[in-house]
This record gives sequence, structure tokens and C-alpha cells, in this order.
Amino acid sequence: MNDMGSILLFLGVVAALGLYFLMTIFVTFVGHFPMPRAMNFTNDRLSRCHHSYTKNKNRTNRKRKDLQTMKTELEVNTLKSFQTELTRFFLAYKFALQEVETKINILQEEFKLIHEYNPIEHVSTRVKSPKSILTKMMKKELPPSIEAVRENIRDIAGARITCSFVEDIYKVSAMLQAQHDMEVVEVKDYIANPKENGYQSLHLIIKIPIFMSDHMEKVYTEIQIRTIAMDFWASLEHKIYYKYNKEVPEHIRHELKEAALQAAELDRKMERLNKEINILKENEAEPSLLDSTPIAHLAKYLTELPGNQIIDDTLFKK
Repeated sequence: MNDMGSILLFLGVVAALGLYFLMTIFVTFVGHFPMPRAMNFTNDRLSRCHHSYTKNKNRTNRKRKDLQTMKTELEVNTLKSFQTELTRFFLAYKFALQEVETKINILQEEFKLIHEYNPIEHVSTRVKSPKSILTKMMKKELPPSIEAVRENIRDIAGARITCSFVEDIYKVSAMLQAQHDMEVVEVKDYIANPKENGYQSLHLIIKIPIFMSDHMEKVYTEIQIRTIAMDFWASLEHKIYYKYNKEVPEHIRHELKEAALQAAELDRKMERLNKEINILKENEAEPSLLDSTPIAHLAKYLTELPGNQIIDDTLFKK
């Protein structure tokens, strides 16, 4: 019985070794023979599918990169365009103020040469900051566009002329309004009709032409004309209220208005005294003919030029 078991075990081992040997021979030699047609077709199809998938994936990646590049270029171009437009926007107001300053300087020079006194004491200009423009946009509920700001906020460019007396305010205003290249859009007379808080000033809203390299543009500009006393009150009132966003107590508003009335009374008093002095001057003896002529004023003006900018006529002599 034991011998029979041993024989069966031996035969099993021999059979296993024989099967392993046959499989080895099969695997070795099958590789040299062509695969069945069905198997080749399946492999070719899988290969083509893989190639097509890889190709489509690469094409999709290229498209994504192209779209990303186009998007980046578009954003850069849009940003550059907006930057150029914004620069032109603020430059227009800067140039408008330069035009206004030139007009005022001409009037000052004329008064200095021709007339006995200059009614213009001081001139200052400013362009509103982007923060102030944004605050006003929100207050007016304007859409976020440059065109909306340009048409609806008319005091981005501002000039302030400080005069000696109230009558000088109206004289300077009339001379500015008489200039034909300047369009007067609106006149706000807060001297004849002061604001509720006592503020007094004369405001002109104008359109002034500026000439750029490729076009002409009319720019809104606000000109405020006030006396020294009016400017004193307005400046201090602004400082008192600055950054105070709460309701101002009634007694403070009342006292500020009283101060405005006192400033107006001071203007009237100083103007009356000035007129009396002018009358006294007229009653005095007439000055010499030479001193009263424009030539005398011109000669004095030329000698006061910076660096004595008078051309020596000897330079033209042979």
C-alpha cells in the first residue's frame, strides 16, 4: 500500500514537470509566430484609441494654454487702455486749470501795469483726489464710468480767486465771463444769497477748451471768487467740521453762522473805508504828468522784472 502511494506520488511529480516543460516550450516558440488576426485587430484598435486620446489631450492642453494666453493679453491690453484713459482724464483737468491760471495771470499783469491796484490777492488751484471723486459718485449715485463722472461732477478742476473787496469779486467775474473762448455754464451767487450755514462766495461753472495732440476737449471747471474774510471763514469752518461725521450741535452751528455774518460785516466796513480813501485821493493835488502816464508804470514794471530782463539796445548797434 505504501509502495502504491509512492508510485502515484512519483507519477504526479513527473506529470507536473512534464507539464511545466511543455508550457515553457510553448511560450518560447509562440512568440515567433504571428498572433491570431482577431488578437492583432484588438491590439491595433487599442493602440489607435490610445494615440487618439493622447492627441486629443495634447490638443485640449494647447487650447487651454492658448485661451489662457489670450485672456492674459486681453487683460493686459484692457488695463493699459484703462490706464491711458484715466491718465488722459486727469491730464485734461490739469491742463484746464493751467488755461484758467494763464487767464488770471494776464489780468493780474494788466492791473499791475495799467491800474492803480490789483483786485486779485491770491489764486490757488486743485484737482479733486480719486477718493473725493469716488465719495461724490456714491453721493450722487452715479454709475462707475469715466463718462458719467465727467458729465456729472463739475468741480473736479477748481480754481479759487481771493479778492480784496466784494465789488472786486463781481469785476473779476465779469472780466472772466467776457472771454469768448470760455463757456459759462452756471453762476451761483452765494454772496447775494448766502447758504444756510452762512457761507458766502461767487461760483462760476465754466467749460474751457483744451487742445490735445489728437483732439479738442471742453473741460468743466469751477471758479470760486471770494474776499479774504470769506476765505478765512470758509477755511476755518472746513477745519472745524473736517472728519466729523456726526450731527453738529446746534449751538456750534449758530456760532459759526454768527461768525459768517461778522465776516460779511467786516467786508462791508473795509469796502466803505476803501471808498472814502479813494475819494480823498481824488481830492488831492494831481500828480505830475509823467508819474500818471502808463509809460511811467511800464518803466517801473520793466525794472522790477526778475533779473532785470531788459534788452540792452547797445547789442543792436553796429
